Amino acid sequence: MAATERGATTDEADDRTCGYFDCYGFGYNGFSQINIDKSANEVDGNCLSTAPVHVALSASARSEVFTPLTLNVGRVHDVVASWSSNIYLKENGIVSVSGWIPGTRSVGKQDNLLPGFFVTDISSSWMLLAFLTQDGECLVWNNYTSETSGPVKVNTSCTKFKAVGCREKSCILVTDKGHVGSLVCEQDQDCLDSGKSEFLFKPMDVKAQISSVACGKEHTLLLSSSGDVYSLGGGSRGQLGRGLIVTEESPVIIVAALEGIRIQSIAAGGWHSAAISEFGDLYMWGWNEKGQLGLTVSHDDEEDRQSSIHQIQCQALPALVNLPGDLDVLTVSCGTRHTAIVAGDGSVWTWGWGKVVEIL
Repeated sequence: MAATERGATTDEADDRTCGYFDCYGFGYNGFSQINIDKSANEVDGNCLSTAPVHVALSASARSEVFTPLTLNVGRVHDVVASWSSNIYLKENGIVSVSGWIPGTRSVGKQDNLLPGFFVTDISSSWMLLAFLTQDGECLVWNNYTSETSGPVKVNTSCTKFKAVGCREKSCILVTDKGHVGSLVCEQDQDCLDSGKSEFLFKPMDVKAQISSVACGKEHTLLLSSSGDVYSLGGGSRGQLGRGLIVTEESPVIIVAALEGIRIQSIAAGGWHSAAISEFGDLYMWGWNEKGQLGLTVSHDDEEDRQSSIHQIQCQALPALVNLPGDLDVLTVSCGTRHTAIVAGDGSVWTWGWGKVVEIL
């Protein structure tokens, strides 16, 4: 999945300043999350639909899209791609979805997933969806593929949130004051695992003001306002960047190998991590089983080159990724086992696992 900013013609100047993007999709399409044949307008006849629009999967429907396909999804500010759904955040705060529709057993399209809310940020994992509103509220949708599920507001004491990240079974939030915390039940249990729906915000002890968060399957990266990176959670594949294969929920520790390098953005995949410096350099660490770190894997002989068994590599410290032509990196995104960047010249580069065509 990719989003590229439209060209700045005179008629489109306002679109550019508002974050108007064209969207392209490629990769796994088993739930028609990429190429929906019918739009909600075509089904309903005249207006946008706040209810799910079912689209039957025909025998001719492609389960994989091999080249970028233009997506007719309107004015998009951000895109979140999960295994079974694509979720689009529009510039007017509306959230639409294609593929598996949350809270149903249907595959199709829904043009307004959260009527009545102006959404500013979205995060998704296998089981969780989290939304932030312009009022600083957080809505969490646990087990969103279940018919009985729905979004639940996080109970807070006037706390407002500015960033959110979802791990497989937990959610990390950043407040408008730069504080960090996780979601717990009122009984201080793991409500995301138990299925309970009463969420509370529990602050963490982080000795920095945090500006953004990125989550993988088991781990979390935090970026401070001064450009330092902190990590916590599962580190079984070196994704914490501490030089050790460890799991640490507390204390939250700075990634020492990046100290002195001002980082401007972070990303986290299934078991790997990425950071971009203020100079456009890309650093990556964690699991490299499918080459998702973009690092060279050494092979002793031809047999090794033909065997993925000998390609598994855990890079437990951040390493600089060498890109062709010394390209600067503007943005980076990490999938479960693949990575994509947008370079300074506007080109898109991908690497890692391409079994279901995430990689071009």
